[in-house]
Amino acid sequence: MSQTECQDCHYSVMEPAALEMAIPGLNILSSAYGSVRGETGLCRRHDKFVRASSTCADFKGKATFDANNCNHGD
Repeated sequence: MSQTECQDCHYSVMEPAALEMAIPGLNILSSAYGSVRGETGLCRRHDKFVRASSTCADFKGKATFDANNCNHGD
């Protein structure tokens, strides 16, 4: 798995609950939890469905939280 895959991108919406929130009315037609969705998600950058393993030049890594490097106002 490459770190530049869509599933690891800031612009991707891969979780079923988040997909249902991002696409109003989706659950009327079906459910984002369905097996037919497979490993697809929504790219908010390009406004289209993508495979989790897809890649593109606009990849932006998701921010991560590191408690060890967190400044608590000290």
